[in-house]
Amino acid sequence: MKKIFCTICLIAILVTLYVLLTSKGEPAIRPRVGEVTDPILVSVIQNFADAVDETPRQPKPRMELGMTYEGATLNKLAEQAYNQYTEQFPKQPKAWFYFCV
Repeated sequence: MKKIFCTICLIAILVTLYVLLTSKGEPAIRPRVGEVTDPILVSVIQNFADAVDETPRQPKPRMELGMTYEGATLNKLAEQAYNQYTEQFPKQPKAWFYFCV
C-alpha cells in the first residue's frame, strides 16, 4: 500500500513538473504587416517580440515589448501587450500602471 501511494505521488509530481516546464505563455503581440513602416522600428519590435516568444514565462521581455509599442505611439498594440502581461503576471503592479496610463 505504501509503495502504491509513493508511486502515485511521484507520478503526480512528475506530471506537475512536466506541465510547468513545457507550458508556454501566449505568443508575443506583433503588428500586422505594413502597420509599421520604419525599418529600424520593425527590427526593434521583431527583436523584442522574439525575446518574448523565446521566454514566454518571463515578465521582463513582455513588459519591454509593451513599452516599445507605447514609445512608438502604437497604442493599440501597447494596450494588447500590457493586457497580455497583466493576465499572465497579475501580481506585477508595474504592468497595471502602464496599462492604466
